[in-house]
Amino acid sequence: MSRNEHNPRIASRAILATLFLAALASATAARTAAHEDPPQKEEARSVGSPLCQVSNITVEMPKEFLPVRIVSNSYIARENSVAVLTLNNGFPKPIQEIAMVVEYLDAQGKRIFATTFAATANPLISPMWFSENLPSQYSIVPWKTSVAPSANFSIGATSGLTSGVCPAQARATLLHIAFQNGTSLDWSAPNWELPVQPESIPGNFQIDVRPPSSLPAKFLVRVHVPAPDGALIPSAQIRLLSGRPDPFFDEMRDQMLTWRYWFELRDGKPVDGDLLLLIRVHAANDRANGSSLPLTPTDALETLGVVDVVPQKAFGQWAVFYGGANLINNSPAQMEQ
Repeated sequence: MSRNEHNPRIASRAILATLFLAALASATAARTAAHEDPPQKEEARSVGSPLCQVSNITVEMPKEFLPVRIVSNSYIARENSVAVLTLNNGFPKPIQEIAMVVEYLDAQGKRIFATTFAATANPLISPMWFSENLPSQYSIVPWKTSVAPSANFSIGATSGLTSGVCPAQARATLLHIAFQNGTSLDWSAPNWELPVQPESIPGNFQIDVRPPSSLPAKFLVRVHVPAPDGALIPSAQIRLLSGRPDPFFDEMRDQMLTWRYWFELRDGKPVDGDLLLLIRVHAANDRANGSSLPLTPTDALETLGVVDVVPQKAFGQWAVFYGGANLINNSPAQMEQ
C-alpha cells in the first residue's frame, strides 16, 4: 500500500495540533513548576493529578552548544506528555531557528522516550535541513522575531506518548541552530532515535457489533510498524497483549490498521519499530474526558499511547480520543489545571 492510498478522512499531522490543545493546561502548570529549585516529583498522586511531574532535571548538552544555557525545564505526563525548555542565547548573534531532539531517561539511565522541540522566525522552515535530518515527528512553533543575544526564550514539545515513569535526567541527541546571518550549527549523537507514533487517526470507529458486556474495558496492544520498502508503505501489524478478544475488538483492530504511523527514526532514517497502545472502551454514561476511568501509573509502567473509545448516540458510532485529544472535532478531551 502506498501512502496516498490511506483513507482520505485522515488529516495529516492533525494529531500534533490537537494534542497541543489538550496539553495546553498541562504546559501552563509545567511552566509554573519550572523554577530554580532542585529536581522534584510528586510523592503521592491524588485523583486527577499527573502521572508524573518534574522540573529542572539535568539536561546534557554537547559542548558546541553550551552557549545555549538551559535556564529551567519542566515535564508533565497525563494522557499525553508536555515538556518546556527555557533557554538563554549565549551566542553573539541572533538565533533564527532551532530544533532539538531530547531523550528523557529514568534514574537508571534507561530511555523513557524522545521528543522534538522546534521553533523558527523564518517565514518558511529550512526545508533542506528538516527533510534530510528530521523528516517527521515535529511541529514548529513560529517566532515573530529572532532571539537576540543574551535573551531568554522558551520552547515546548507535546507528545501522545506518556509514562508513569518519571525522568530523572535528559540529554540532547540532535541539535540544529540557524543564525540570523545565515550561518548554522548542527550536531547529532550516533544512532539518535525517535519512537514510532501515530501520525493520523480518523476521529471515529464504525463498529456494527455489540461492545463487551462489561464496560469500561481495557486492551493493551503492540503495534509493529515496518520501515518503508522504497515507495511502498507496509501495513502495520497489531498484536493483543492483554484484554479479552471478541468481535468488537477485531473490528477496532481492523480499522486501526488503516491508521497512519510515523516510522521509528534512527540517525534520521526510518527503521522498524514498535508502539504500545492502551485502548480504553468507555460505557455510555462515561464522560468523554475519561474522568470515570482515570489513568494511573500502573497503567503506564512502559511508555505508551492512550486511545479512548467513547460511544455516541447512534448505534455503532464511537468517538476516538488519542492522548486526551478528541479527534472527531479537534477539541481537547480534557483541560485539567
